[in-house]
Amino acid sequence: MEPFQLVLARNFNIWNYAAAICSEERAIEAAKRWLLIPSQTPRCPSCGRPMNAETNINYKLGFRWRCRRAGCNVIRSPLKGTFFERSNVSILNTMRLLLHFFRKDKVSQAARDVGVTRKTAIQIYHYLREVCEVAEAHDRDMIGGDNDIVDVDETHLYTNKYHRGRLLQRQTWSFGCISRLTKKIHVELIPNKIGPH
Repeated sequence: MEPFQLVLARNFNIWNYAAAICSEERAIEAAKRWLLIPSQTPRCPSCGRPMNAETNINYKLGFRWRCRRAGCNVIRSPLKGTFFERSNVSILNTMRLLLHFFRKDKVSQAARDVGVTRKTAIQIYHYLREVCEVAEAHDRDMIGGDNDIVDVDETHLYTNKYHRGRLLQRQTWSFGCISRLTKKIHVELIPNKIGPH
């Protein structure tokens, strides 16, 4: 199955993902199709001309960008400004760790399955959490406005049923609001309800 179609497939699962992304080349192809790696030739930041690919098997993608204009000679990694720029792991293993992260697998399990050290898996998971935080903060929209009513409420999650059973150590509260006009929703967990108001 083609990597781009994989995400759109109804029967998307771990087996399809593993079959579609089975080698470093397929992982790079998938990352390009999913726009995680740019596929266009960049322009030189110094002179503005298109850069040339300089091949070498020691580079992570097998090439790097170089401006051949006399006096310019700017060198740039094709991974510059991407998700993979800070990663010292192969694209294939990063994509595999990405799947484990989305499945909410434990770090130790992901490290074992992918074949990397636990420390490496922890670093990738930490970076993925940072990316999620930035994406979530970026996509946050304002709710409300003129001629709009916003309903606000809080709720207690994970409570005992009929006051029976053991007491839960983790008491989780959430705060939510919904716009009656646009139907936009915002929900946020309250980390500490007892804290100062």
